[in-house]
Amino acid sequence: MSAVIPGFLIITVLVVMVLFVRVAWWGLPRFGELFPWVAAIGAALVVAVVAAVTRGPASADELLFTRPSSAWLESAVLAGVVMLPVFGFSARSVGQRWIRNPAGPSAADWIAGVFAGIIGLLAVVSLVIVLGVLVWR
Repeated sequence: MSAVIPGFLIITVLVVMVLFVRVAWWGLPRFGELFPWVAAIGAALVVAVVAAVTRGPASADELLFTRPSSAWLESAVLAGVVMLPVFGFSARSVGQRWIRNPAGPSAADWIAGVFAGIIGLLAVVSLVIVLGVLVWR
């Protein structure tokens, strides 16, 4: 039995997170306060597409909703749903920091935007753990 380590997808999420923070800071003064949220949806879709394209063959016990022939679809949907809160936390951070510093992002603003996304990821993981304990008890 071998373990599946989603290293490429984790690196992709981190790269997309950094790019998302940059795009959100760039578009906020040009397109308004809702731009970071629209960019968050776009970033989640990018991660979902990468998850679908890089999904390899799956065994039947790996799948929750679909059969092995459409494992790429399940991978995309699950990645998209999980990434929405991650990029949502980051979008909220960018919006709040824009109110404090409309002149542009400092290094601390960049770091805060990326770490807000990481905190969002930890929130999703915590929710999955709690639901798992409640269901399998």
